[in-house]
Amino acid sequence: MSYNPSLITYAVSLHFTEDVNQIISAATKEIANLTGNTFMLDNKVPPHITIGAFHAAKEDEAKLLQTVDEFSKTQSAGTIRFTAPGDFNRKVLLLKPQKDDYLTNINMALHNVMLSQFKEGENGYYLPDIWFAHTTLATRLNSTQFSSALEIARKINLPLETKACDIGVYLCSPFKELKRFSLAGYDKNSKMNYRLGTNSDLDDIVSMVDSAKALMSSQGIEQWDEVYPCRNDFESDIKSSTLYVATEDDRLVAVYVLSEECDAEYFECKWENKKPCILHRFCVSPEFQHKGIGKKVLLHIEQQILEMGYDSVRLDAFTENPFSLSLYKKNGYVERGYADWRKGRFVLMEKRLKK
Repeated sequence: MSYNPSLITYAVSLHFTEDVNQIISAATKEIANLTGNTFMLDNKVPPHITIGAFHAAKEDEAKLLQTVDEFSKTQSAGTIRFTAPGDFNRKVLLLKPQKDDYLTNINMALHNVMLSQFKEGENGYYLPDIWFAHTTLATRLNSTQFSSALEIARKINLPLETKACDIGVYLCSPFKELKRFSLAGYDKNSKMNYRLGTNSDLDDIVSMVDSAKALMSSQGIEQWDEVYPCRNDFESDIKSSTLYVATEDDRLVAVYVLSEECDAEYFECKWENKKPCILHRFCVSPEFQHKGIGKKVLLHIEQQILEMGYDSVRLDAFTENPFSLSLYKKNGYVERGYADWRKGRFVLMEKRLKK
């Protein structure tokens, strides 16, 4: 396909929360200092994932910006999970995100909107059928520089989870940021961060859950004890990358586990939805209880589950815990059956999620 050389190439990219920006930027800076390849720093390239590149005439720039602005209002702030370093021909070093429903859908939706008004970039690399999502750490590397840079990338604690919080529009040559637009549902003033739990969180998790156990016991709720959940449970969850933490100002607020695993009693229940994710070991720190935090985290969990490609949430709630029963019922969870376990009777509940 031929292109009019008078047209300008514009890139449309997702940006991340500040905590992950700092991790990626630190790696980029360390690579530049070690290798002497300062291209990313010289051009002030922020951490991002480009989801589309388009050609437009200079006089259509305002129209393009308005189109992206309107598009951003239709898209939600979604979870992005980096899983491994990668490269293009050992010349570009990158972080690979998991290409899940969220990234696939936002890339496709952007092209549906933009290609009706603008032309795709000349290489077509961002078209939905061939797009390879990535975040560049360094580019234009020679073989020696690449080997050194890769060692730095391998020090990043992966998997690394973040939120896509806004969409930016850039001129590609020369590189220049034009404008950013917040994604729907992202509160830039919120201090709550969500990420995968790591072994370094383990002591705080166990301490928080022990405090929650003591509080429940003082309220006459004998749901959790020294047998369950215990440190080994959380260690196993972290190892399987199913445990998530919510933090605020580096303080642990909540912990939860998302997986497809469930007890045998779940299979005896009559469920209505066919593609569920199971919520396990959801606990809010006693320090943050009765402040609306439980609902806030639960709503985040539901959005996260949708982005993971599931259509519903399933869980079990202790019949003698009025607080958890109230939280789930007020947020649309429906009783589907019961299970009798060591501590007593539990309600099996589910909620259909809507996109």
